Amino acid sequence: MPIDVRNPHAIRPWQHVLDPLGGYLMLASKLASDAQCADAWNFGPVAEDTRTVEELVDRVIAAWGSGSWTTKQREQPHEATTLRLSIDKAMAKLQWHPRWRFDEAVTRTVAWYKAAHEGASAEQLRELSRSQIRDYLHG
Repeated sequence: MPIDVRNPHAIRPWQHVLDPLGGYLMLASKLASDAQCADAWNFGPVAEDTRTVEELVDRVIAAWGSGSWTTKQREQPHEATTLRLSIDKAMAKLQWHPRWRFDEAVTRTVAWYKAAHEGASAEQLRELSRSQIRDYLHG
């Protein structure tokens, strides 16, 4: 069954969940000793990793090993064509940076969901998650 894509040309800041979580944990650590860090922060991908929905879907299909997508023509709610995050502040003031680029983030995400889809047990998914966290921390 094809993936139904609403707006393939929309640009979004795709990232793996470990990147913003790592940023928030770093921020929490800094907040313990520096109240000046109590401010708004963005933890997103580098500008080069902001991609279209079409690019994401094509990469997911490639990582999965099969699939297709289609665009359904229907009335859609208004949404921004382009969403981006400025991570300059986090990079400059916290020395934080995203660790996994677009392709790595998609590959890791698809690996987890494919394992779940293929019937991996809760313990196997937990170990896959732990393995990905170790790779993220030490990679």
